[in-house]
Amino acid sequence: MRQENSTSGASLERSRRHWLGGAAAAFLSAGGWSRTAHAVRVSEPETSKRVRDESAALIPFQKLTPAARGKMLPVVQKPTLFRRMPTEQIACHPALFTFLVRYPEVVVSMWRMMDATKLSVKRIGQYLLDSNDGAGTTTQVELVYGTSNMHLLYADGTYSGPLFRRELQGQCVLVVHSDFQKNNRGEDIVTCTLDVFIAVKNAGVDLMARTIHPLIGKTADHNFAESARFVSQISEQAAKNPAGMQRLSERLPHVAPEVRRKFAEQVRDSVAETQTAPATTESAAATAATPRGAAPVAQRR
Repeated sequence: MRQENSTSGASLERSRRHWLGGAAAAFLSAGGWSRTAHAVRVSEPETSKRVRDESAALIPFQKLTPAARGKMLPVVQKPTLFRRMPTEQIACHPALFTFLVRYPEVVVSMWRMMDATKLSVKRIGQYLLDSNDGAGTTTQVELVYGTSNMHLLYADGTYSGPLFRRELQGQCVLVVHSDFQKNNRGEDIVTCTLDVFIAVKNAGVDLMARTIHPLIGKTADHNFAESARFVSQISEQAAKNPAGMQRLSERLPHVAPEVRRKFAEQVRDSVAETQTAPATTESAAATAATPRGAAPVAQRR
């Protein structure tokens, strides 16, 4: 009987984490990867109002469409939870990093091939994804705005499971900051930060969310670091074995053929650029996106 209660409690705790982290599932649901690549923690997590306000002030709302602003502002202005994940620094080709932020189904597909996650991600539009974490949370994630240094994503999710008697709804705004430089050995280094604003609709749930935030926050921090490490590992393997990575791209399950083709091209281009680029310290720029919810952004090629 004691073992049964313990299992039930663990299941309930997993459900809590799945719900509150569900909107960011495409980015935060991974763990247990090889340690050949590594992520260096540059700063600790932040949840203060000061940092939240600073993050909100950096969001270029003026460049978004009225529809995009209308659904994102309420979440950013009055979130149930805010968390800035620890800033991580990884070795990764800039354009490959940007590609994987914009096409997270590539990373998730690799995880599923490794039988390392139950998360599923399906692209249903040019900038729109459906995700299911396999534990009761379904989420629709939209890439609203993207440049080489900032990506804005809006997620609308629901949870139906043993934690609550009724279905819960919530929205999430994710802000991905990235900075690209070369170290003194000429290697590409990416410094990445993820700010998460979560608004839970149902009355009474916000108190529970705030109560268990320290627990789920630590889990999210760990998963973000592991995800960053895995992205670094993809870049490392692409440089060491580009032909193998391109072959892998051809058999990624649940990834559209066009996305698989783009990934193979990105691997090829990244390797070619690395082999011909001079070892100088410079900022790296990636092609800017113009998602549906954003005003046109000047492209750099």
